[in-house]
Amino acid sequence: MTLPEGTNTIKVGMDNSYNSGVDLNLPIFAPALYRSMKLSSQDIVLALEKSRASKVDLINEVTKSFLQVLLAQDSYRVLQKSYDQAQVNFSIVLNKFNAGLVSEYDKIRADVQVRNLKPAVVSSQNAIRLSIMQLRVVIGLSDDVQVAAIGGLKDYESELATDTFKKLYSQRSIDLTSNTDLRQIDISEKISEQRIKLEKTNFMPSISASLNYSYVCLSDDFNMKYYQWNPTSVFGVTLVVPLFKASTLPRVKQARIQLAQLQQNKINLQRQLYMQANSYLDNMMASVEQIDSNTEGVKEADKGREIARKMYEVGRGTILDLNDSEVAYTQAELAYNQSIYDYVVAKSEYNRIIGIDELGFTNQENN
Repeated sequence: MTLPEGTNTIKVGMDNSYNSGVDLNLPIFAPALYRSMKLSSQDIVLALEKSRASKVDLINEVTKSFLQVLLAQDSYRVLQKSYDQAQVNFSIVLNKFNAGLVSEYDKIRADVQVRNLKPAVVSSQNAIRLSIMQLRVVIGLSDDVQVAAIGGLKDYESELATDTFKKLYSQRSIDLTSNTDLRQIDISEKISEQRIKLEKTNFMPSISASLNYSYVCLSDDFNMKYYQWNPTSVFGVTLVVPLFKASTLPRVKQARIQLAQLQQNKINLQRQLYMQANSYLDNMMASVEQIDSNTEGVKEADKGREIARKMYEVGRGTILDLNDSEVAYTQAELAYNQSIYDYVVAKSEYNRIIGIDELGFTNQENN
């Protein structure tokens, strides 16, 4: 604008200006925005899978803690029964000694047998208390809450006839599709792929539309009742074309390296999981064979104990034979309980490997 000579000021418009309106912006083609939304959705899926992993681990820990309580209780029952039987044997020997039918050596050995079993009984009681405390900690209960484990390890023996692990053992058809560690890696791979695509969007154009609608009023006074408002509107389309962005190239390369690392970690993890699953199957099969053998061992040890007691009562056996039969019976029962415990623990670990997050249910809804 060129002002006339001698003119120092010029007035355009009025003293007061009022403007009100609304702006609308709509992305028509925004690849970075769409990739960010997909990336966020995968982050949510990963968080949910981590939550499921915690659930699977918690089920396994609670199961093993509960089985530890059952093992401690069964061991206490076996030792207490052996201790009670040792007291009965001592009473028989003491009566024979008072009647002059056996030597003092027999009385001493019977008394020693009772005293040797007492510490084991006390130790098994402590084991029950410690295992219950551990179970209470795992399930998150305070010390004032009473916890009692009902049943025994023998209740799980019936599962051996209906279990499908023998078929798994023979076919080795181990399904790791629900393993939570593998699924987390799969989700992380998808996240890495989305990040690569997100970085590549920096080379892509974007299109957006905008709309501005407003009312404008100019006035030299404050008589708003008589103001004249004039509407204005502007609509536009914006196209942004990136020509060069050097910082994107190293980020894309780094994302590709992370994706390759995840793929290699997945292969290594699959090998380890297959090895662990096969190891637990082997442990389950070995425990089944031990259970069958220990079942017969308990029956034979019980029969041998009765024979040794009868022989001692009629004077044809020694106190050593009687004590040995009691020890053999106690060891047979303890071994029987331990074999069942080993089987159920191996089964729980196997369920954790294949990703069972409920009793007898494999989560497949995200496959």
